[in-house]
Amino acid sequence: MNYKTILSRLLYFLLAFNSNGKEATYYKYIYHKNKIGCVEANTTKRVAIAFNAKLGSCLQQQCTIYKGTFTLPFFCKVNGYECNNNIINDSK
Repeated sequence: MNYKTILSRLLYFLLAFNSNGKEATYYKYIYHKNKIGCVEANTTKRVAIAFNAKLGSCLQQQCTIYKGTFTLPFFCKVNGYECNNNIINDSK
């Protein structure tokens, strides 16, 4: 599987739960080909809680190797990153 497939499957369901609330950037770690990655999207707190996403961005978590932006139709754009040295900064 590639990042686009993983992102699409993971975040496609966000459309069903999205509501017109205040949006912020949330991130979630993913694992792909034995590497740690991170996806982020602007979404509501309700959706983030449903997917165990945390407030913040991938860049704040030292995931700076940009892999691309993927558009989920009628919903949002999702940014994918690979984490530097595969170290997770999960201090929150």
